[in-house]
Amino acid sequence: MRFFSELNNRELSIIIWIVIFIIWALTYKTVRATSISLIKAFFAKKLVWGYLLMLLYIAIIIYPFYVFGLWGVHWIKNTILWIICVAFVMLMQFSKATDKNYFKNSVRDNLKILIILEFIINIYVFSLWIELILVPSSALIGGMIAIAETDEQYKSVKKLLNFVLSFMGIVLVAYVFYKASTDFGNLATKKNLIDFSLPIVLTIMFLPFVYLTALYSNYETLFVRMPFFIKVIP
Repeated sequence: MRFFSELNNRELSIIIWIVIFIIWALTYKTVRATSISLIKAFFAKKLVWGYLLMLLYIAIIIYPFYVFGLWGVHWIKNTILWIICVAFVMLMQFSKATDKNYFKNSVRDNLKILIILEFIINIYVFSLWIELILVPSSALIGGMIAIAETDEQYKSVKKLLNFVLSFMGIVLVAYVFYKASTDFGNLATKKNLIDFSLPIVLTIMFLPFVYLTALYSNYETLFVRMPFFIKVIP
C-alpha cells in the first residue's frame, strides 16, 4: 500500500489508464489467448532464473546505499518503477551489451540535460482529474502522429497534431518552470537530489550485470553449437 501512497497524480493516472486498457483488451477472446501465451513465455524457467538473479544483483548494489542512509522506504516506489521501466528493458535487450559503444551510450543517455527536465516535470504535476485527461490525450495524439507519418496525404494533419502536442508541451514546461521558480526551496532538497540521482546511479551500476548476461548467453550458444561443429569436422 505504501507504494501507491507514494505515487504522484501523473503516475496514478498512467496506472489507472493501463488497468482500464488491459480490462478492455481482455474482453476479446483472441487477446486473452495471446496474453496467456505471452505470460507463459515471460515466465519460462530460464527467464525466471534471470529475473531472480537480476533482483539479487539489484539488492546487492542497493544495500551499501541503505547502510549509509542514502536509500530507505521512501525510495521503494522509485526503485520499483526503475526495475520495471529500466532494468527489465535493459535485461530484455542484453544482446546490445556486446556493442563496444554500449556502456558509453548508456551513460550518455542517463546524463542528458533532458533527464533533468523530465525529473522536474514529474515533480510538479496537475490534479488527478487533469492528469486523467492529459495522459490519454497525449498518447492518442502521439499515436495519430505515428499513423500520419505512414502516408504523405496526412501531411497537413501531422503538422496540426505536432502543433497541438508542442503547445501542450510548452504549457507544461512553462507551468513547471513557474512552480520551480516560486517553490525552489522545496525543489532543492536532499530527497529530490536522491530521487534524481538514484535511477542514474542504479542504471550505471546495472550495466555490468547486463554485460555478464550477454556474455553468458554467447557462451551458452557457443557450447550448444559446438557438438554440431565437432561432427562436421572430418
